[in-house]
Amino acid sequence: MLSNVQAGRVLGRSRRVWNSSNVEMKSDTNLELRDLRVLVADDHPAIRELLTELLEEEGALVTTAATGVEARQKLQDPFDVLLTDLK
Repeated sequence: MLSNVQAGRVLGRSRRVWNSSNVEMKSDTNLELRDLRVLVADDHPAIRELLTELLEEEGALVTTAATGVEARQKLQDPFDVLLTDLK
């Protein structure tokens, strides 16, 4: 398992916000994730574990799915955000 510092580097994390290559965020930006219902759907166990750890650290309520079928079943419940890779 990656440490928080390593995990932050993998995701381009800037304090409490994750950066993408086309979005610039300042380190003082504060994104409130507490009680945000997130479904993480990815076939790679390490990615699911990493995202779960980082999101839960920020207070998000995380549910995971390993397949598209499993994700569709879990989407019967309400979520605020769905994180997935689209292949």
